[in-house]
Amino acid sequence: MQPLASDSQDPKATAKITLNRTKGNRDGMRDYVVRLDGQIFGRIAEDQTVSFEVSPGAHNLQVTLDWANSPVLELAVAENQTVQIYCHPGPHGPLSVFLMPGQYLALQMDPPIERYEPPRLVLRFVWAVVGAILLSVIMIIALGYAGFSPSVIGGVVTATSLMWMLVCALTNIPLHWVRQHHP
Repeated sequence: MQPLASDSQDPKATAKITLNRTKGNRDGMRDYVVRLDGQIFGRIAEDQTVSFEVSPGAHNLQVTLDWANSPVLELAVAENQTVQIYCHPGPHGPLSVFLMPGQYLALQMDPPIERYEPPRLVLRFVWAVVGAILLSVIMIIALGYAGFSPSVIGGVVTATSLMWMLVCALTNIPLHWVRQHHP
C-alpha cells in the first residue's frame, strides 16, 4: 500500500496505522473494505493484521461491507508513530445490517474484550415460536395436499416443531463460550 501525500514539511516523513480484524461469529468468509480519508485503501480478512504507512496528520478510517459500515474513526497520527486499530462486527447483532447499517461494523483503539453475553432470550424465544408456527402451517398444507390423515399430520407437525425449537436453542449458544467453559 502506498503512503499518501503529506502536507508536513518533510515529504519523506511517515507514520503507520496497524489494523487488526478480530475473529468474530459473523462475516468470517467476507473481507472488509478499508477506507482511508474516503478512498478505498485495501481489504482485510478475518483474523488478519494489516499495516500501512500514511502521512503524519489527521486521517479518517472506516471499514465497509457491502452497504453496511462502521462509524468513521478520526485519527491524529504523529510522525514515526504507529496507531493500533481493531475492527470487528458491531455490537448490535446481524439484523443491524438492515436497521443500523452505519453501525454494523466497529472500529476502536483498544483491543476488544471477549466476554460472554447472555442470549437475548425473549427475542430468540419469539423467533423459535414464530418459526415453529410457520413451519407447522407449511407442513399442514403440504401433508394435507398429499392426502395424509389428520393424525399423521398432527404427529409430523409436532415432531417438526419440536425439532425446530431445539435447533433454534442449540444454534444460539456461542461456540467460543462453549470451548472456553467446557474444554
